Amino acid sequence: RFLLLTLNNELCGNTKHRVEFEWGFNNTDIYTFHGFMNRYFGTCRNDIDLYDLLARPDLLPKVMMPKWTRVCLDEFQDANYGIYAISQLILFWQEKLYPFQKTGLSPTQLIIMGDTLQCLYEYSGADRRFITLAPLIYQPAQILITNNAKLKNKFTTLELTQTFRCNIVTGK
Repeated sequence: RFLLLTLNNELCGNTKHRVEFEWGFNNTDIYTFHGFMNRYFGTCRNDIDLYDLLARPDLLPKVMMPKWTRVCLDEFQDANYGIYAISQLILFWQEKLYPFQKTGLSPTQLIIMGDTLQCLYEYSGADRRFITLAPLIYQPAQILITNNAKLKNKFTTLELTQTFRCNIVTGK
């Protein structure tokens, strides 16, 4: 299974439509970051709810999470501390629920997408360092894929091959 998290409902809806109806994939769970927290951890309508959830010392999933082989974090140039904390929470629970040593299932790979030149939400706490310093923040065994960050060993940089955001302007 594949998990994709993005920032807003419009991106989430567009991505769901493409993945499920245009490409025919049925092994992908797609949420906004807040929607993911709402589904698995409790009421989360906004950043206030998110930080309230994250502050709970007894934060446990309310429903069983599936094993995701890959977790994709879209628009990560606009990540704030709460979004970053969600990524850490996912990785923690994936390892806790499906430990590699016991299950033989491969560890969850992390895919981070974003363009540091398009960081729009710095006024509300977004910090592009979450994407530019990802090789230092995340464990080296995880895979980071992005379109513009220059990264070090054990991380892979891929060129952007397709964009869905420009199709309104270009008609493609």
